[in-house]
Amino acid sequence: MNIPFSKYCLCTAYWRQILIAFGGILWTLTLPHLILQANSAEKVPQAKKTLVVYDFVPQLTSNFNNPAILRRHYDEVLLVTCLQGIVNRNEPRLFVRYNAAPDDFWFARMREAGEWLSDRDVARPKTLQELFALFPNESKGLVVWDERVPATSNVAATIAGVEDLLAIRFDETPGSLYKELTTANYAGGVVRKLLAENGQPLFTGKGLIPQTHIESTGSAKNDAYIWLLENYIKPGKTNPRMIGYYIDADWMRSWKNGAFSLHTLNNLDYILAHRGVVCDLDIWEDETPVDDRGQNPGTDLETLKKILRSSYDAVDGKEMIACIGFTPWAFKYTNFKTDKWDAGGKHEGVATEWRFVEILSAYNAYMDADAIAYSSMVNASIYQHYPLPAVIPQSPAPTREQLIKKGILTPDGKPLPVNYYAHYQGDYDSAAWLYWQAPKMWNDPARGTLPLSWAMNPNLADRFAFGMAYIRKTRKDGEVWVAGEGAGYVMVSNLQKPRPISGLPDGLDVWVEHSKRSYKQWDIRVTGFEIDGFCPILNERGYGAFGKFSPGGVGVARGKGFEQADYGTVEGAPFMCHWGDLPGNEGGANMKEVSQILAKEFMATKPNTTSLHLFRSILQKPSYYAELEKELDMIPNLPPRKLVDMETLFWLIKEGGLSEQRKNIRK
Repeated sequence: MNIPFSKYCLCTAYWRQILIAFGGILWTLTLPHLILQANSAEKVPQAKKTLVVYDFVPQLTSNFNNPAILRRHYDEVLLVTCLQGIVNRNEPRLFVRYNAAPDDFWFARMREAGEWLSDRDVARPKTLQELFALFPNESKGLVVWDERVPATSNVAATIAGVEDLLAIRFDETPGSLYKELTTANYAGGVVRKLLAENGQPLFTGKGLIPQTHIESTGSAKNDAYIWLLENYIKPGKTNPRMIGYYIDADWMRSWKNGAFSLHTLNNLDYILAHRGVVCDLDIWEDETPVDDRGQNPGTDLETLKKILRSSYDAVDGKEMIACIGFTPWAFKYTNFKTDKWDAGGKHEGVATEWRFVEILSAYNAYMDADAIAYSSMVNASIYQHYPLPAVIPQSPAPTREQLIKKGILTPDGKPLPVNYYAHYQGDYDSAAWLYWQAPKMWNDPARGTLPLSWAMNPNLADRFAFGMAYIRKTRKDGEVWVAGEGAGYVMVSNLQKPRPISGLPDGLDVWVEHSKRSYKQWDIRVTGFEIDGFCPILNERGYGAFGKFSPGGVGVARGKGFEQADYGTVEGAPFMCHWGDLPGNEGGANMKEVSQILAKEFMATKPNTTSLHLFRSILQKPSYYAELEKELDMIPNLPPRKLVDMETLFWLIKEGGLSEQRKNIRK
């Protein structure tokens, strides 16, 4: 995988605004009693539920080149994220505004008349004191982490979710948030402290790992995660079905190398609400990461494998494990560099992505791929609570009669002698990417004018139930939904034996059952983009697995060593290979250049024959495809063509008599 709309619906009770103002002065636990008295005095039989909105956007113009300001902001965001994960665990109560454009869009949609949260009062505290006064008894204290060992920010976040604590960086500098909170002895004070009693680092990379009988890994970073493994993960305190893979506090060294929101602290609310594990570890065995040069090469990877294996064992290998996040390639673990920062690795970004998915798949884990530059997602702990129906239908599957009526087939139901082609509209294998992109796509004037295929993985509804439901509810004619890589990003070959990375039993059937549930709920019949990466090429058993939940077909990426035919059927499932990626992401394409690519493919077909073509594009609006059609119309002597959706393209393979035309699958 490789950024606005503002509209508010305000509905705030006057008495609560008055009390919030007092909350800035009464930074104590007495405020709840005042609120109770106010409720009693007004004799309100049953007050409306309140949605609290906390706004970080004004802070984003601060001078973050000042280390104190940078750290204060980081501390506040992590603290509020911990609170959000706790208070939103069972119902939507706290909405955070951080990424103004998508946050404002989705807030307005949820608040439209008759919509999900339209009947809520809204409170808008202006300060942390006011915010926490509205949730006075939700957290049970503080868990303190050590900036000298940046991994402890993720360890502390994990503990915060498990024990309903608030993670805070140790900093006794006057004016620091730690100093404020501990001086006020807020919410019971410090409960956990990831520092030694004398204030020195708890994790040193030497001797025994604290509170264990395990020899140090030689790395303070890895010792912190092994400590977490032994004290929280293995004892079953964490949720084994969920791992958050997000950059740790080392981001404060490299933050200038990408958009400011790429600290991805906001993403942790959902992980903490589900008591998941948060980690950030290199996936390469042949390098030392830029954040821990002193470790032996591959130490990070071995720790990651131990976490994955513990999760696998906890569910006895019978459930898939969600890994939410993505390799932080602009900051660590790749060879990416700018004049501001060098990520310090030996491997390219795509190779690092593929390697990570390869490893995850070997442990029955799939990725919800929050890739840069749209990594940041706020309020998933809110969106998750949207009540979804058991089945969310889309347009029915194509039929011969329907296709005849549309002129896609001849009157007697045969394919026309034309170039049929479809566009895979990706990449939506990340809830974060959908959260950012849907507001732009859904106002595009070309929506509904062309048969297009939105490639949205159904598992995105776990974090973004409201967003997924909204786009389905507002669909237009001609729009079809397919999955990207599936119900989560995996590499199917590494779900099958042999699995040299993990040595675990075959996991293909576990993945099939996981996928069946998601595909059924979202009425998805086609998988658009199976990726092999460095794994063995998809075999017949893998195709057969897709056929059990994706009977409409599967699109296959062309990769290194590709030996498959262009299209055909295997085990009854139609498949088709992508031509490749059309140039330009998110606009930025030379449309004449793009049209010439398609024209060249069309002209290479024999006259008066039927040919099929599948093209992939990334983050393109419907108007991109409308403009492309105009460019194609202007090319002289272009063979006849017909744009169809992906499901129709696969129908032509299986039901249109084209399945044997180029069948040549390697067993």
